[in-house]
Amino acid sequence: MRKRLILLIIVSCCIMLWIFQPNICTRLLPVKAGELSASKPDEAIRLPRHLPRGIILMIGDGMGFEHIKATSLSLKKDKLEMEKMPVSGSLTTCSYGGTVTDSAAAATALATGVKTRNGYLGISSKGILLENVSEVASRTGRRVGLITTVTLTHATPAAFAVHLHARKDEASIATAMILKRLDLIWGGGYGFFIPESLSGSFRKDNTDVIKLAKNNGYQLIRNRSEMAQITSLPSLGLFNRGALNGNKKEPDLAEMTVKAAGLLAKDNRGFFLMVEGGKIDWAAHAHDLPGVIKETASFDKAVSEAVRFAEARGDVMVLVVADHETGGLELLDKNGAISTVWTTFGHTDRDVPLYGYGPGAEMFAGKHDNTYIGRMLIQYFTTVEKYTKILLSA
Repeated sequence: MRKRLILLIIVSCCIMLWIFQPNICTRLLPVKAGELSASKPDEAIRLPRHLPRGIILMIGDGMGFEHIKATSLSLKKDKLEMEKMPVSGSLTTCSYGGTVTDSAAAATALATGVKTRNGYLGISSKGILLENVSEVASRTGRRVGLITTVTLTHATPAAFAVHLHARKDEASIATAMILKRLDLIWGGGYGFFIPESLSGSFRKDNTDVIKLAKNNGYQLIRNRSEMAQITSLPSLGLFNRGALNGNKKEPDLAEMTVKAAGLLAKDNRGFFLMVEGGKIDWAAHAHDLPGVIKETASFDKAVSEAVRFAEARGDVMVLVVADHETGGLELLDKNGAISTVWTTFGHTDRDVPLYGYGPGAEMFAGKHDNTYIGRMLIQYFTTVEKYTKILLSA
């Protein structure tokens, strides 16, 4: 009887602390030794008491502030939907050693909170395998999804799933991604999942990753119609041999975002969804301004749908970031006439935008290094797991 009374008192104290403490005090996970970061290694933070059940991280690959401005001007809008989000800020993006980043190193920073060398996926500059936010979310009982408009084996989605030294080894990435057993993987890249003996294959071996996926319980979907009908997970969506090209059989990024979020949110334990608008970068590399505007507008439409989904639920946070800026785009106003100047065909070290909506988004306001995103998301999942266990044990 006495033990029960003591346990009841402890439980009551835990619940009272949870209810009346405005913030959860914790310390931000340190960057691995020797890795360059603009963040303090033992930075004290306060997570807000109202944390999201689900997180949607949206990445506009190559999308800088000027890309957004060019799109809003072209569409004759004062602001894009992402700019209307209540939380705003910016990210620095250099890779390990302070060099201009590529997508692999930038996505690894966003996914793991650690700087690495260009070309590395989920591995530190010293070759250490880094746990990413997808793995932490999955380990703590959440559903995990990755969607993109380019190949699933491209650098950004790959960094949220695999650990490899070579971002260009897309065949190995396809195999490793399936073995990770994420709940939802949608995008392009069918050619990397089928053996070289089949027409349309990009592989140079006879590994049948589609068969491997089916053996691991995945439902394969190939078009918009099949996506609309799916009701359960895990799901592998391969909507084109390569990157998506916008044909009518393909779902667009907004459709994929809403459908994926709905499927993942069916599990009350929570979820993590990474959404990439991958072709903004491709258009900027080519100095294709109409292409940049088209792809940024498409990405913004997906952002709008994600925010709408979050508003309806009330327990989902949406974060919008870019991995780096591409093209060095500058908009010049000459007597009311806007002209554009590109300063490079590659990436730059410019700061990139950050926007947020929903419970917990305020943690990301202001200027940060890109490692802050991965570190905070991992901190969120691990901290919430700890507090959830306390409350469940009560």
